[in-house]
Amino acid sequence: YMPPHITIGELIRVARARIDITQTEAAKQIGKTKQQWSQWETGVHCPSYRCLCEIAGALDLQPHELIWGEKDRDYLGSDF
Repeated sequence: YMPPHITIGELIRVARARIDITQTEAAKQIGKTKQQWSQWETGVHCPSYRCLCEIAGALDLQPHELIWGEKDRDYLGSDF
């Protein structure tokens, strides 16, 4: 269950920070630009399901973990 105030973009940002990679590095892993990645994290654009699957892979997560915020609570931290 993902609390209503948490966005997919916020989950992407936190997951990326936890593995200590930049937006540029993460975007490069899936063949996207830093600008595209930034727009997902900030909520300007929502990634398609296909992109979400690629994003999850780059962050060592399963897609449902980003959609529902179901990763181990220790991973995402107490904010989630």
